Amino acid sequence: MCDLYLGDTDSRATTPPTPIWLNSSIQSPTYVFESDGTSYPINVVLQNHDTGTGCAEALIELHWSDPTTSFLLTSGPGGNEIGTSTAPIAAKGTFDPDDASTTFTFNWVPTPAIAATNGGHVCLAAIASCTSADCVAPAPPGPTADIASPQVAIHNVHVNPPPMPMPPPPRPGGPPPFWRPWPFFFGATNGGGVAGVTRLVARAYDPANEADRIHLIRLANLPAVRAAYGRCLKFGTPAEVHLALGAETVVVPHAIKGLAPRLGSTGRVKPDFADHLVKRDWVKAPGHAHATKEFELIPRQIQQAGISVIPRDDDGHIYAIEIGHELVVKGKPHVLLGGLTVLFAAACRPW
Repeated sequence: MCDLYLGDTDSRATTPPTPIWLNSSIQSPTYVFESDGTSYPINVVLQNHDTGTGCAEALIELHWSDPTTSFLLTSGPGGNEIGTSTAPIAAKGTFDPDDASTTFTFNWVPTPAIAATNGGHVCLAAIASCTSADCVAPAPPGPTADIASPQVAIHNVHVNPPPMPMPPPPRPGGPPPFWRPWPFFFGATNGGGVAGVTRLVARAYDPANEADRIHLIRLANLPAVRAAYGRCLKFGTPAEVHLALGAETVVVPHAIKGLAPRLGSTGRVKPDFADHLVKRDWVKAPGHAHATKEFELIPRQIQQAGISVIPRDDDGHIYAIEIGHELVVKGKPHVLLGGLTVLFAAACRPW
């Protein structure tokens, strides 16, 4: 049987990656998609680790979603499937150190309805399968993308564009200028089948931490990150990380066909409107600490949540915030539901 997986090159032993939403097998020049008729090329690289069996007709299904922690799948006209693509993939050579691979190409033209509530910020999920006679590798079942399966890839990184230059300094004796990046809103989604207390945990990657530096290097290599911030990236930790729950919540019915219920506001939100959505109830943590929020969700419930940062200084640092979402199980390890990474840019003082 073929051994299909979506992950880094020759990474079968470490697929799915950690965190699961930084899967490099989904490749795109941007992760902010405008609904202006632009056709966006998206490549998905599928690999086969098996030396004896190939797949005559491997299938990739590509899906989009508003920024979310669990990735719910909907089918039918108007659903969140971008498209499907088929191609053969060979077996790995017996003496070849590299796994066999095939690239599947999609060209996506987002509709205005897709970007209406998220400002063009979407996450992507690819699902691989093979049902030809020479190999049977069925797609993972279920209405939620299976984050534990090597045949599922999720790319959920959101790049906020760099801010405009800061205003000039105030006159002597005047108040200091106020500036902060716009908050980012997403859906904290329970994609599992169990109701209960869930926990959001947000933390900033620290360039001084060796494990975090690995994640920062991977982020710096993304074309969308380099395009937004330039090649000379300066990562840092913010003065504070803020996390809050918004006013909106929806429940997506099982086996729904077509576009599912959505939150009214996700993506970048103006600071004053963000404060209104969360009623100024931000949990605030120092930049090196964890900001957490616990709340109950039933299966397939999506709760609006927001993340924001207070910059430490004005030298143009980039702050990468990892947000994990888990189901809290008493007496047992917590169950990871998913997560996302949001990048903010501090202002660069021009004087």
